[in-house]
Amino acid sequence: MANRQIKHPQSHHPNNNCCFGCIPFFFLNKSFFGPTKENFGGFGINIGAPDIVWENQHASDYVDILALKYGQPSSLDQTVGGIAIWKRDRLMNTCLDRIEVKDEAIPHCHPTNHLDFVYGYVNYDVSPSKFVEVTSLSGTIGYDALKKQLWARCGTIESVIATLALATQVGEGDISLNYAQANELLPHYLMSTKDPERISRLYNLLCYNLRHQSGDPSPGGSWPLASPMGCTGPLPDGMECN
Repeated sequence: MANRQIKHPQSHHPNNNCCFGCIPFFFLNKSFFGPTKENFGGFGINIGAPDIVWENQHASDYVDILALKYGQPSSLDQTVGGIAIWKRDRLMNTCLDRIEVKDEAIPHCHPTNHLDFVYGYVNYDVSPSKFVEVTSLSGTIGYDALKKQLWARCGTIESVIATLALATQVGEGDISLNYAQANELLPHYLMSTKDPERISRLYNLLCYNLRHQSGDPSPGGSWPLASPMGCTGPLPDGMECN
């Protein structure tokens, strides 16, 4: 496992241009933005998803926005209550495992009033000792302990990435929950997503944390907090319990 080189943020005031200066510049490999085939897996860009009859017009419009970045979704349910899904095959050159846009509008008043309908998933092993800290960062963070899949729900994919970046920092022990809350890091990260350079840094920070995570992101058959003794017997089809 490579030695981690993440430094704690040194300043978090919105007017301080160096608020992300603590993040090593090697995170700035490529801009997160730009609908290029190089950045987004070589899939052709085809704006204009079929007519979507969702109740949340913002969510249906956002399907087209994500199509600019990742190509057409892997699957799309155009009916009321539907969902658009970008699976791994559409996210080949990213560190994201799955993106979903749902026909829903979840009210969220932090850091400002908005509606959530975009989900992003990454393969990340949250240790039992960090589970409460990671999931307490926001009510929009969830974790599937058997799949080893961490997810966040926000109003844009950029906000999802910012949330997951901070969540993995806490998961790796680079930042404590108390430190993040005392310095309002999550609101600051989210407000910084309007700056292309800063969201690029956060995206690359997330990818770095995923590549160098201290745990094992392979799916497991048990969760220590729920089953301290592990699996009670062999799993089907020769599967092993991690």
